[in-house]
Amino acid sequence: MAFKDLEESGKNTLLARTEARVQELEKERLARIEIAQKLAQIEQKLLVGGVNMLDHHEKQRLMLAKKVQELEEKARKERALQKTLIEHDEINLQTEEQFSNLLEEAAAKTKKINTLWSKYQSLTRKIGARCFNVLANGQSCITFYCNDKIDIGYLFDAG
Repeated sequence: MAFKDLEESGKNTLLARTEARVQELEKERLARIEIAQKLAQIEQKLLVGGVNMLDHHEKQRLMLAKKVQELEEKARKERALQKTLIEHDEINLQTEEQFSNLLEEAAAKTKKINTLWSKYQSLTRKIGARCFNVLANGQSCITFYCNDKIDIGYLFDAG
């Protein structure tokens, strides 16, 4: 019996070792499956990113093309606005120049009118004074004016 017990205990030991080995192999198999699943998920995230990489690349290319087009449109609008501003500035400068010239012309004409007005008033006073003297001497003012009209013309031409 001792031999049988020894044999039985050897079988139990072998059976225990085998069962332990089976459990160990099962754990390894489950670990491999888990690792394979994690690897597949990582590959999917790396390669696909949740979508097809080619589709993703095409979408990004289209978005980039759209942004480039928007920037070009914005730059074109800015150039057009800049051109318009320059044109308005030129028009403003021309208007200011014309206004300045008109002001200078108006000032010159005002000065000439004031000069002529002063000469007219002076002449009117002279004629009035001479006419008074002529009337005092018994002549008519019209006769005096006709004799003196050369002097009057001289006064107005000098302006």
